[in-house]
Amino acid sequence: MKKFLFTLAALLMAGSVCAEEYFYIDDITISAEDAAAGATVVAPVKAHFDYYCNAWQVDFVLPEGVIVTKAVRKPGLYITYLNEDGEQDEYRASLGMNDDKTRFIVSTFTELGYTEDGECYGTLKWDPGDYDNMWEMTFQFPAGFTGGEITVCTEPSCTDDTRGPICPKGQYHEKVATVTVEGGEPIVTDAPEIVVTAGDDAYIFDVVGPEGAELKLFVDGAEVEIPYTVARTDVDQIVKLTATAHIEGQTDGTVTGEYLVPALVVPEPQDLTGEIVIGEPDENGNVEVGYTGDEDVTIVVTVNGEEVEVVDGVITLGEGENLIVVTVTAEGYNDLTETVTLIYEPTPPEPQPTATPVITVVVNEDNVVISAEGEGEVILMIDGEVVDNPTTIARGEEDVVVTVTATAQAEGQLISETAEEVVTIPAYVYDPEGHMTGYWVVLIDKNGEEVWEKLEDTNPNDPNQYVTTVALHYSQFGGKPLSGEMTDADNPMVPFFFMIDGVRYACDDAEVEPVYGNANENPLFMTDNYWVVPVGYFYTIGVLTDPINEGLLLQISKGVYTGIEELNGDKAVAGVRYFNMAGQEMQEANGMTIVVTTYTDGTTSAVKVMK
Repeated sequence: MKKFLFTLAALLMAGSVCAEEYFYIDDITISAEDAAAGATVVAPVKAHFDYYCNAWQVDFVLPEGVIVTKAVRKPGLYITYLNEDGEQDEYRASLGMNDDKTRFIVSTFTELGYTEDGECYGTLKWDPGDYDNMWEMTFQFPAGFTGGEITVCTEPSCTDDTRGPICPKGQYHEKVATVTVEGGEPIVTDAPEIVVTAGDDAYIFDVVGPEGAELKLFVDGAEVEIPYTVARTDVDQIVKLTATAHIEGQTDGTVTGEYLVPALVVPEPQDLTGEIVIGEPDENGNVEVGYTGDEDVTIVVTVNGEEVEVVDGVITLGEGENLIVVTVTAEGYNDLTETVTLIYEPTPPEPQPTATPVITVVVNEDNVVISAEGEGEVILMIDGEVVDNPTTIARGEEDVVVTVTATAQAEGQLISETAEEVVTIPAYVYDPEGHMTGYWVVLIDKNGEEVWEKLEDTNPNDPNQYVTTVALHYSQFGGKPLSGEMTDADNPMVPFFFMIDGVRYACDDAEVEPVYGNANENPLFMTDNYWVVPVGYFYTIGVLTDPINEGLLLQISKGVYTGIEELNGDKAVAGVRYFNMAGQEMQEANGMTIVVTTYTDGTTSAVKVMK
């Protein structure tokens, strides 16, 4: 079954309270032939009024598949009355249908009726009585229709009337028209039963019916889910229900009823028996919050207007003043609230010591620079007096010993432990030849004298590499072996060491890397204080500094035999070869170059040139 809502309203300004006012249609009979093809039936809508009425709400509950296709006012449907001119007039009703054909409105022009003496007695209304043909409605039945029922539910809505009796309001009426297909009476499904379960808070309405039937429940004509629940409120409620049971091919069984849902009786709330407990903040701002009673309660806490979480009965405060509001609620009880103000001042953490600063001493040619690095403010002192950081001390005629101390303090921390170091400010040594600066290799000749050769930075790809090429001639460096460990008198050795910015590097201060030439052709030896190489050759000697690890890498390559003592200007030149500072042969001289000349008698000479 399905329901269509039709609102039939005579729009009059006054009316009586209504009773026993209803619309209905007569039973309908359809031939078997028409039913098989899908019948169209025009049925007159009738009305019965006991009292004057000006508006109705009408529900049509139709069998499944049945639709309304048209609804029109019958011709000649008038209300006669005496108008203000004392003449008979007609009041004409009209009926409109909206686009989806689910709502119908009947309306009248608003007119006033008058007596023969010219006295106005109010707005026109439908007169009490029976009306056989008010409107015509066209019903379309589906093909194969076997019969059923059309239920017309009427609920009048009237206002007070000055010329008629007053009756109880809220009447509700149902009139059923049976639709029969010729050739047999329709089979009507047994009516279902509405079962009511009364609860403390709500009433539950269920429907039970014949086995296999489709059950539906309607409230005031609108279908609802089964079961249907009506919550109890503080006033009585009247619920009008219609239940249907549908079995395919049968006419629906229907039952209606009116049920009272009594008002909900709510007891007066009681006071909670316990008390709110608020503790004092600990060193971390944690405060215990609780309730002493046995009731099942909910605790809500706000701090400075913001709700905070209660974890295991504890809240955490922020620094400063905290306005705490604790509210305890429980069903059936009055709320319990307490407000307090707590001040939380956290204990500052213990300050940590700042790391000890590092003292750095740099010895230059004519001064010594002392500095200290660390966190926060670093204070440098020399012999107990505060000095600039860094500070520079000039080198004098004698060595000077000073005590250097440094302290550091970062914000929020304690002053660090004092770093202390005894520093010697070496005396300044006059160096007319500039040996106190730069990179030098110092060779010892056969007379024990120092021969200083300056190392130049000749490699643009490596600014930390310093190189020179020297010729160790027999005339200058030949002689007896340096020690008993080297007994070959025919091949004496030449000792050497390095001076960098006036500081001598001992033999164990550097690693050896024979990067030039074949390592087997570079016999390099080391004693306690010197490196030594055989006399009579050209050598390319260099150092590579490591600024990160502050180390020194010795680089040495043996070149050609000097042969300089046998040179004779009258000898013919057999050929010339060019070598760079790395001992690699080149096509022509370029930059710092070693020029090796070979003569016709087999002797050679080597000269370092700059081109």
